[in-house]
Amino acid sequence: MNFMKILTRDQILQVDDLKYEEVEIPEWGEGCGVRVRTMTAVERDQLVNAAFADGERNAENFRARLCALCVVDEAGKNLFSFNDARALGRKSTISMERIAEVALRLSGLGVVALEDTKKNYSDSPSDVSVSVSA
Repeated sequence: MNFMKILTRDQILQVDDLKYEEVEIPEWGEGCGVRVRTMTAVERDQLVNAAFADGERNAENFRARLCALCVVDEAGKNLFSFNDARALGRKSTISMERIAEVALRLSGLGVVALEDTKKNYSDSPSDVSVSVSA
């Protein structure tokens, strides 16, 4: 017997599978923080492509790029564009790390997944494989 419900195209597209979490950033003031959202598949690919641009691994400003993709307003809309990463990179490493840790966890990515990405990298960014932790 099969107890799994097979979803239709419309049902899949209507499911809101993004998770959110508020993160306190004491470095920005007492009681201040941000809302962090799971990366979408497109955003994850954008992050990986930037990390392996021009055929070389580029970890520069990785946390700020991740934060730019995952910090959202109360309606779930991005507060920053990917191009804002350089400005975010000038923020405290402690504050960016607080956000990045949550963004990675919510997105099912972690240090192991990032290390696997480095190991699996071959000649082009399209060959990058990111493992997802449960």
